[in-house]
Amino acid sequence: MRNLLTIGATLVATLALVGCPNQGNYVPRSSGSLGLTSDDATLFVADTDHNRVTVIATATMEIIGHIPVGSAPERILVGPDDTVWVTNRGGRTVMRIPAGSMEVAATGLVGGEPVGMSLNEDGNLLVANSSSGTVSVLDSQTLGNVGEIAVGGTPWAITALGNTAYVTDLLSSRVAVIDSVTGDIEEEMEIEHEQSENCFMGEAPDRIPNQPADVVLSPDGDRAYIAHVLARTGTDGFTND
Repeated sequence: MRNLLTIGATLVATLALVGCPNQGNYVPRSSGSLGLTSDDATLFVADTDHNRVTVIATATMEIIGHIPVGSAPERILVGPDDTVWVTNRGGRTVMRIPAGSMEVAATGLVGGEPVGMSLNEDGNLLVANSSSGTVSVLDSQTLGNVGEIAVGGTPWAITALGNTAYVTDLLSSRVAVIDSVTGDIEEEMEIEHEQSENCFMGEAPDRIPNQPADVVLSPDGDRAYIAHVLARTGTDGFTND
């Protein structure tokens, strides 16, 4: 039986402020994820507001340039060879940026509102399509379609060990374990209940971690660490964890 560990109230962020003169009262509406090259020299930032990936030299924290991508870039994945992939949540696409390049080299079509990505052992790119209830399997270089796996719900984060992938369902407490080659769902797990720490009149209800937003695996695959945003109680509403 695989073990799930949850981490509540998630957002761990490292922010570096780069001088931006003459910005007026501009307030960013949203932000995507970060990706770092293997030599710790280059940082890629998904600029969701401006449909681009910003490239930063970590030694000086200066902006090297911007790479135009699709609509509402959400997640960035940097591969072992420093190839960069980005999901465009507003455009149903994934793009590949070769290592050392400042241009998109390939674009692949996926399902609705793609978010998380991972590479499996076969070298294919797995993409969680949050509004389609599917995981797209793409050739990681050409971004041609290899297959599609129906997992249901709102697939959000995905991580693979070998050809086994863990997919979180953002709007529930469910994690699907899939074989990314055969498309079979090997297991569906519910995050364990915890007793609520909130004060209630009478007996406190169970608390169910809700909105699992990210997942990482231990190197041996024995544990999956799940970060969740909210905790759903037995009441009608939601409580911060």
